[in-house]
Amino acid sequence: MGIPPSERDLHHEKESVAKPRVLVAEDDAAVALTFEKLFKEEATAEIVSSGEEAIERLTTEGYIPYDLLIIDYGLSGKSTGFDVAQEFKQHSPTTYVLLLTGNRDIVRSHTTQQLAEIGIRKVIEKPFSVMDIFDLLETISSEKQLRETSA
Repeated sequence: MGIPPSERDLHHEKESVAKPRVLVAEDDAAVALTFEKLFKEEATAEIVSSGEEAIERLTTEGYIPYDLLIIDYGLSGKSTGFDVAQEFKQHSPTTYVLLLTGNRDIVRSHTTQQLAEIGIRKVIEKPFSVMDIFDLLETISSEKQLRETSA
């Protein structure tokens, strides 16, 4: 017989509420495609190719904060990953910011505290393990579920 439509809709709504919202700012098409595949079932994800597009999301009417922002340091356009992180820290402070970089000097030249002041909570160097991203997403998803059930 199946689940009645109203219960099915409620179940689907609960399921989608638990999925984390993710914004990926990555200008390398192959890396962006990796994220698209990774998040297909696990998150509600948007992928943009520039820092300006990521920042633009903050000014969209009815903005709902992302749970996770993944930014490449060396994005095409005027804005670096640091610029995007600072904007999100100012306008969406609850968003967890992960910086990706293929430039080890960026990581070495900044302390954890300096990165936190910019708004970056974690740095992963390219090439990266998909499992590192998946583990982080699971942690963020669990935290989101706890917040929603205690609210």
